[in-house]
Amino acid sequence: MTRRPHDLAWGVAGTLCGIALVVMAFSGGDRPGALAENAAGGIALHIAPGSVRAVEVTLAAQPSMRYVRVDAGAPWRRVAGTSRSDIDPAQAKKLNELLMLLHNSTPERRLPAEPAALAGYGLAPAPALRVRVSLSDETGAPAALGVEFGGLNPMGLATYSRISPPQADDAVLLLPAYVADTARALAQP
Repeated sequence: MTRRPHDLAWGVAGTLCGIALVVMAFSGGDRPGALAENAAGGIALHIAPGSVRAVEVTLAAQPSMRYVRVDAGAPWRRVAGTSRSDIDPAQAKKLNELLMLLHNSTPERRLPAEPAALAGYGLAPAPALRVRVSLSDETGAPAALGVEFGGLNPMGLATYSRISPPQADDAVLLLPAYVADTARALAQP
């Protein structure tokens, strides 16, 4: 069998590429975002999900759905008037997922909350969805966090939202759409 000169050249090139890949793999330092540990950066970063005792979800033009629990190990229950009833395990899982998403999901962007732009974001005259989180299961307890969700961004991957009541550094936040989708699933009776 005769070897052609270009076969030898391809063999050398392949070997050099392999060596270069091995050197890059072992000499590269930690780069931000490269196999790094995920750090929580959500709007509820200051609230431990296990400390939440009440979640109220309001879909526009519908009555609020209120969920409470006595402590982190207790089951979630739905509140209707003065009665409390057990909820489906899938809904309890969604509640815990919502709390984790609010804690972990970092806003993608911060936009100025100019009053004229709020309608375009779906936040005025009234938001499409509201979530209120409290550290007490008492009716009327102050909210540890309130969030209003408006419309989707043009790509459909993020939801315009803002902290409620507005803070001193009031801004419209772009949160991943799955945060609002999880809350919306809890607004259904």
